[in-house]
Amino acid sequence: TPVQAESIPASLRGEDVTLEVIESHLSYAAGLNLGIEWNLPDTDSPIGVIVTNDWFAVGLRTGLRRHEVPALHSMVLVSFDGLKLASDKALDIHSLAVPIQAIARDAVLELRSLSSSPISVGRIVRYPLAWAREEE
Repeated sequence: TPVQAESIPASLRGEDVTLEVIESHLSYAAGLNLGIEWNLPDTDSPIGVIVTNDWFAVGLRTGLRRHEVPALHSMVLVSFDGLKLASDKALDIHSLAVPIQAIARDAVLELRSLSSSPISVGRIVRYPLAWAREEE
């Protein structure tokens, strides 16, 4: 799905930047299928791919290895979860770790708050991400 121009941050707009959004399930199999079916551009220009989770990223990387295009050599693949499996150097996945302990602690506090009041007003919580430690 092409990205609407107004939703692209000003810092990323330009003639040399193309953004594309692809909707998919979040599983390893979905990543594998996308990697196999994706028609990568035949270019030497760098390509960055951001995916929703590490399992999808592992499947995508595996599927992409079936292609033989120059774009794969400079592709940067970023995902979220910080799972140990994504730190394998052979996969070349850069994973952002979600602070699970902070989310769990916050969820318990929220449940306690909700149990003391019959009204839920909702809220937005933003958690800082950190690059997962890569295996040495």
